[in-house]
Amino acid sequence: FDRNTNTSISTLSIRQVIEEKDEYQPVIFTEKPLRETLPWLMWRSAVNLLRQPTASTSKFTQSIFFGLILCCFYAPIGNDQASIQNRIGNLYQTTSICFIGMLGCIAVFPSERDVFLREYADGGYSLAGFLLTYFILSIPFILFSSVVFSLLMVYAIGLKPTLYAFGIFTYCVYCFVLVGECVGVGFCAIFMHIGLSVNVMSGIISIFSISAGFISLNMPPVVSYISDLSPLKWGAYILTNVVFADETFTCTTSEEIPATGDCPITTGDQVLTL
Repeated sequence: FDRNTNTSISTLSIRQVIEEKDEYQPVIFTEKPLRETLPWLMWRSAVNLLRQPTASTSKFTQSIFFGLILCCFYAPIGNDQASIQNRIGNLYQTTSICFIGMLGCIAVFPSERDVFLREYADGGYSLAGFLLTYFILSIPFILFSSVVFSLLMVYAIGLKPTLYAFGIFTYCVYCFVLVGECVGVGFCAIFMHIGLSVNVMSGIISIFSISAGFISLNMPPVVSYISDLSPLKWGAYILTNVVFADETFTCTTSEEIPATGDCPITTGDQVLTL
């Protein structure tokens, strides 16, 4: 605590502390180039994550536990008429994994942001170095959680137990989680208050998830245009075509159409045309 200025030195940057001591004389710091600062920033951030096991594990365990919860409700999904609606519900729940990306951001980014703001005031490194460090270190966590989650969806639940479907599912889930991370970074950078950031982000991601095509089909033009900008809509379109393509469905005698004796829906292509 500085008695002369009645301020807490711990909340000031190095530049501000020196200027306080030197009677507000400006101090010039030279910013280091990105090629020199990036390796050190990545090393420091990696060590910081290792020293915070709760924060680091939360970046990938949430997706895995969410997948296990879905397995409890949907596995095995089967091929009867009820499985059609179950598949649609499961795909809709998959889009909500975007929220997990947002939560993973909240667990780590705010503290990293506060450190960056102090060091950026000292000219230590650039915004590009900070963002590159954050996302480069986040990608392995996102990729690992996406692979495990997709394994549970494709093989444990049985949405489409093929290697091709597993690859597509992993890619789409990876994009969903990454979108949540990006939305989290953007709004945590705008709003310093975490509670306010969460409220705004939750509203935006909810709009993206609801307008992905599973819940609401006839939307107002404004909402429809917004959904066109959402990766969740196009990811949901890809997953739906992969899951229902070349799929056949059975039915019980009570579910058959009396006039023809056929099942109401027999192929995945019929579902895609609805």
